[in-house]
Amino acid sequence: MELKIIFGQTKEYLKGKLVSLILITIVIGGLSLLIDMLLNASAYSTTVSVFTQQMQRGSQMRTAEIIDVITEGTSKFNIMKFISLTMTSILSSGLSLELLQSVRLDQKVKISGVFQKVRDNFTTILVVSTAVSAITWLLDLIPIVGPILSIIATYALSFSVYLIIDTKDKRFDYFIKESYDLTNGNKFELFLINLYYSLVPLIALPVIFVGYLIIFTKLYVVGYALVIIGIIMLSVLGIKYIPYMMVARAKAYDTLFYGKYFLKHASESGSLDWCWLNEKNISLDLNWVRYFYAIEIHVSDSFAL
Repeated sequence: MELKIIFGQTKEYLKGKLVSLILITIVIGGLSLLIDMLLNASAYSTTVSVFTQQMQRGSQMRTAEIIDVITEGTSKFNIMKFISLTMTSILSSGLSLELLQSVRLDQKVKISGVFQKVRDNFTTILVVSTAVSAITWLLDLIPIVGPILSIIATYALSFSVYLIIDTKDKRFDYFIKESYDLTNGNKFELFLINLYYSLVPLIALPVIFVGYLIIFTKLYVVGYALVIIGIIMLSVLGIKYIPYMMVARAKAYDTLFYGKYFLKHASESGSLDWCWLNEKNISLDLNWVRYFYAIEIHVSDSFAL
């Protein structure tokens, strides 16, 4: 999977489409946040409680006190977190399916298309989203290594939703297994895609960190001002670059999905029509193809390697 090609295709697709995708992402993200706040009101109230107590005391709460307050308010609501995660996953799945189709057709994403995808595939999306949420949620509960395993599982199952649009009438477990198969050996590249588009937004983290350090010196106005500025920077830059990340993931899926099935046919027939891959915007590594399949690459005059 050639990431440089995927990044180029992502930039090309978003020309004239970035603003509309940002607006739709904000709408879906806002709805997801609203659902999460309604189902996990206590978790949000504890955050406000910590901040309020800090302001009332005129000094920082000790770390142990903060942990006690947050733990008391959130430890009893794991099931609600899981339900919230599943419901928000349904919305994001609809956006992913609409985006994948729009990328293939080189069209703008439509908000009506997002909800239409949810309606048309609701049962499958519900089951697949619940399964993915359950797997990542349960892994996250494992002490020490849980969060790491959960992240790995997130990448391994990240194509489960995309497969809904390409493989109809399949058993629900197929989407989980097939996503695992497609991402096998490619999780690090998927991580690099996320990292590539996260680097710019992450410049806001040092601003937030410095703000917290200043707060500990009791310069509250300056400290909280920097924290707020950092959060705004992180939000604005994140809103801009998240669409790039989403499109790049869709391109990566197409590369691996089409590559797997077309190369399987090519390995059986002993030849591969590289022009077909070019028309599909598939960014395969030519050396990878030759090494694993040992096949002759047929190139027409219309496409130069």
